[in-house]
Amino acid sequence: MGLILLNAIVIGLETDYAESFHWDIVENIFLLFFTMELAIRMYCLGVRRFFHVHNNPDIAWNIFDFLLVSMGVLSLLLHCLTAGSNDFLARNATLFRIIRLLRILRVLRIIRIVRFLKQLYLLAYGFIEGTMAVLWVTILASFMLYICAVILVRAYGKNSNEDDPYHEFFQQHFGSIPTTMFALFELITAPDLAPYRAAMFANPPLVIFLVIFIILGSFGINGLLVALINESILEKNQARIEADRMDREARV
Repeated sequence: MGLILLNAIVIGLETDYAESFHWDIVENIFLLFFTMELAIRMYCLGVRRFFHVHNNPDIAWNIFDFLLVSMGVLSLLLHCLTAGSNDFLARNATLFRIIRLLRILRVLRIIRIVRFLKQLYLLAYGFIEGTMAVLWVTILASFMLYICAVILVRAYGKNSNEDDPYHEFFQQHFGSIPTTMFALFELITAPDLAPYRAAMFANPPLVIFLVIFIILGSFGINGLLVALINESILEKNQARIEADRMDREARV
């Protein structure tokens, strides 16, 4: 884990001070250590067991580590093959972008820290487990945005008179379904009624509508998301505790 943390620090320093040091040498040293670690693990476990899908709780991490090391080796090979060939890279923009992408993807090594920190692992795994629930909440929020957008467009966007002092405001914010949905989405993510204050005070029903929308949309949806993620984390934690208990009983 210490090597991963050190590599994460080096990646940050390389990003900010790219021209002040030969970071490629340091990165190649890290790549050598990670490659040796992967090779030792594959040798000890065997290639077939290393990539075995069934009854292998580490299969996801094994594939992740293998892909990271493979991308690092590929990036190094491409860099060696194209070293000193700036004209060649200039003529092959796709290859240049691939090399840059592979170098950027090195930052994914930091994710390996999650594997060694139990509490962080539980949080990350709980968040991943709650992704499907978050997807359904997103769909629910989309329906709510659409319904509210239809109401606002019909009530204010299309029915405001040109002599209304807030006609331009309504056209800007509630002129169409996509525009209104985006305006409402902004209210969900950052409830700020300051731009709507004057129009709201001139239209009391709009005050009631937007206040209820923010309570249900912003506070309600955010609270629901937090509750779902917390539930996933608790379920994963309970499952891990039960697995540890069964493992201790099996050893006894």
